[in-house]
Amino acid sequence: MPFTTALTGTTEVNDSLITQYDQRFLIEATQGYIMDPLATVKKSINGVAVQFPRFAAIATGDELTETEDPASVAMSDTAVTIVPKAYGKVISVTELAMLQSGGVVDAAAISQIAQNAAGTKNRLATLALSASTNILTPGGAAAADITAGQVLDRGLIIATYAKLKSAFAGKIGGEYALVLHPNVIADLKLAASAGSWEDVTKYTAAEGILAGEVGRFQGFRIIENSDCKVVADGGAGAVDLYESYAVGLNGLGLGVTQDVQFVMTSNDKLNRFVNIGWKGVFGYSIVEPTAVVKLVTASSLGANA
Repeated sequence: MPFTTALTGTTEVNDSLITQYDQRFLIEATQGYIMDPLATVKKSINGVAVQFPRFAAIATGDELTETEDPASVAMSDTAVTIVPKAYGKVISVTELAMLQSGGVVDAAAISQIAQNAAGTKNRLATLALSASTNILTPGGAAAADITAGQVLDRGLIIATYAKLKSAFAGKIGGEYALVLHPNVIADLKLAASAGSWEDVTKYTAAEGILAGEVGRFQGFRIIENSDCKVVADGGAGAVDLYESYAVGLNGLGLGVTQDVQFVMTSNDKLNRFVNIGWKGVFGYSIVEPTAVVKLVTASSLGANA
């Protein structure tokens, strides 16, 4: 059987090493998951698709008549179906490279694979949120008309919070999440008007400013995500557009047929070539459309000329 030509280098495979590497992979991959804490997770039972039921709200309660039995109301629901797909990545390494590097190549391969698993999940979750049609822009402008100065600000964040609350979107752990590109976070930090992030924070927790943290603002937990979609030249002239995502409970769903797992195999006669990788079968989708708001703005750090 022919081998891949993209070989890198490692050690022989045995049970103790696999266990050790598996633990390291799980720790590093889990630490890199940005979006999964926002998702409602459901595992496949039949191995094909995962269904998330979405129940319609019923009218508020009626005044009861003492001598009459109240009429019942019917519940109704719709199903959001996620068909998980198989994902994975593998690095093939050689025993000689591991031995001559003192194990550095092996350790690097595991870290690279763990980061790849986390990055893949985060990217797919972000793409799912990008499909939202529940959109807010500065001043209600059309996306194509957004100018360089129309960046994310306190007013738009407050309006987003109101939009989620008006739709009765539930909170995740007591708050909504706001997923922002680093360039968009920079605009929040640069704002100096009354009530801005820095203006509020400097009187309560200056350590956060010094450390570059954003933390919480206007009812949202701010989450930094470099995978937030950027549309080059999507605004007026050559202004780049940045997408941000406000997420409430059941806004994002994760359907899983097979959890992400570490894989280490060797299939040559002398165990000189080892494959280090990950695989999983899963998928993301918006479950409750009103629990996701997509914000489209410019950024002062964008390529706007």
